[in-house]
This record gives sequence, C-alpha cells and structure tokens, in this order.
Amino acid sequence: MNKFRKHSSGLILIEVAIAMVIFSICIGSILMIIQHSQFAQQNNITQTHHTIILQALNRYHCQTGHLPCPSQPVMDDGFALEKCQGAYAQIGILPYKTLGIPAYVAKDGHGHYFTYAVSENATVSTSDTDTTVMNNLHVLDISGRRYGSLTNETAYVLISHGPKGNGAFSLQPSRKRFPTQSAFEAENARDTLTFYADIPQKDSEHRVFFISRADLEAPTTLKPLAKPSIQDSHLASEDDPYGTSGSAE
Repeated sequence: MNKFRKHSSGLILIEVAIAMVIFSICIGSILMIIQHSQFAQQNNITQTHHTIILQALNRYHCQTGHLPCPSQPVMDDGFALEKCQGAYAQIGILPYKTLGIPAYVAKDGHGHYFTYAVSENATVSTSDTDTTVMNNLHVLDISGRRYGSLTNETAYVLISHGPKGNGAFSLQPSRKRFPTQSAFEAENARDTLTFYADIPQKDSEHRVFFISRADLEAPTTLKPLAKPSIQDSHLASEDDPYGTSGSAE
C-alpha cells in the first residue's frame, strides 16, 4: 500500500510539473501577444500623429510661404524660434503651439517628442531664399546614399525615437537627450543635420519621416485637421486620449 501511495504521489508531482510548464508557456505566449498588440497600437498612433503634423506643416507653409523654425528642446513652450540658423537652432521639437496642435500630437505613440529638423532655406519665403546658402539638411540610406538632390532638397525631417526614446530630447534645463543604442541612432541624435532613414529595426528603433522641398511646394488643398479615431474636440485641447504623455516626462 505504501509503495502504491509513493508511486501515486510521484505521478501527481509529475502532472503538476507538466501543468506548470504548460501554464508558463501559455502565460508567456499571452504576454507576447499583448506586447505585440501594444507595439502595433503605438506605431499606429505615431503614424496618425505624423499625418496630422504633415497637414499642420502644409497648412502653415501655404499660409505663410515658409516652414516654422523648431521649438527649443530645453523647455516645453511649444513656440517656434523667430530665426533658425545653424544646427542647434534648426533641430529641436515641433512648435506645436505655433502650428495650432495639442502637445500630445507633437509626441509619438511612445510618449516622446518627435525631433523636428528643418532646412534653413525652407524657413524663409521662396522669394527671400538666399540661393548662396546651400541646404545642409541631408537624409541618407543605410549605404550612405543621399535622398533628394541639389534641385530637390529635403525640407524637413521628423524622427520618432522608439519605445525607449533612444536619442529623443528629454526637455531638461540643458540640451540633453535620452541614451542611444546603435551607431545609426547616435548619428540621428547628433546636431549635424545628417540623418539616416529606412534603417532595419535591428539596427535602429528610429522611424524617420522626411519631405522634399518640391513635395512641400506642390499645390495642395487646405483641409481641416482630422483624426479618424478621435473626436475633433480632442484636437482643440491639450488632453491626451492615449495616456502617452507621462512616459516622456
């Protein structure tokens, strides 16, 4: 009888161990699904905010004949600098108040401010452009080849810095950024006006958006800012319907 009980107890322990292994696998799979779902949602938010920002910049350009300078990344005031000459002034965060959009739209889906870099020539009206000033805003691919040309320069660049905000401005009293984790991210976080786009995710978590001067100056129809998944009332307020703002503080 004792021998039978010991054998039964051993079987029960094995069954419990197997059940725990199966349970752990199931929990791990569920967590992976949740993480992938959250990451996809954050990417969708980033893309939606990029679309709204694109509309806002196009409207501003149509109304004024030029793009706004960035807002200083050392304070969260949201207003564009009057002039931006030199890399420090040409790179910052979106001047969301100048553009008339809420602060949360100036952030990506991970809650970090987009980096906004603009060509010096694009911040003045076409008639006032100094043709002797060469555009020093360059976007390169992974091989170092340049996008655009001398006759179709890059007008501005927007960068989403990924889940950890690698290289994003931290809005400290001094011009500081969050740490980067790759050489490409480090290059995008330097104040050199040279950026790398279309880099595989294993080498960079940055999503780099950019537009050429020709596309910016192409005839467009002014449309009201719209966001399919959010009521228009949110666009007129500073409320963040996603709850992403806290992660960038």
